[in-house]
Amino acid sequence: MIEQARPLVAVIREVDDPPESRSFLGLPPELTGGKDQRVRLPLPSFIVVEGTDDHGGGFFLLRFTAEGTWLTDTWHETVEFAKEQAVSEFEHALGEWHEVPVDTDPVSLGIRLFQEQRAQEDDP
Repeated sequence: MIEQARPLVAVIREVDDPPESRSFLGLPPELTGGKDQRVRLPLPSFIVVEGTDDHGGGFFLLRFTAEGTWLTDTWHETVEFAKEQAVSEFEHALGEWHEVPVDTDPVSLGIRLFQEQRAQEDDP
């Protein structure tokens, strides 16, 4: 059995010129007769890269709100591909990666890291 890499968490920082979210709710215009009826989702507060045994393995890049509500996800063949997608998508707003300790819930860690990041940003 191949051991999966530990999940990773990164905070999406507040920056002066944030990237635009690439995630939408709804079908693309190609499937709605050319009308774009999608709603753009907000940027996530933190993201998680986590391995899966489903779909023949691979890794999900999961996006969450500050409260830990799932927004969306994408599947990637490797951890590196998932991290490259995060860099492409979140650019300079992407915080550093944190390996999730054993017996720690990645979403709980993401919420805590997000709160700590906001507290540091609020300190004068």
